[in-house]
Amino acid sequence: MENMEGTDTLKLKKDDSGQHHYIPLSWVTSIEGDKVKIDRPGDQAMQEWSQTPPTATGH
Repeated sequence: MENMEGTDTLKLKKDDSGQHHYIPLSWVTSIEGDKVKIDRPGDQAMQEWSQTPPTATGH
């Protein structure tokens, strides 16, 4: 995890290609240090996460 984007989105650290990914806070079940645990398998998360930050209106 890198930081919060708005009030309901987490900005993840860049991947090996330099791309940030964004996940909804509602997916998070716990945070331990810099590790974020979510409520879905990694494969599913990678298909559903966003590569663009949330807009200023939260959409």
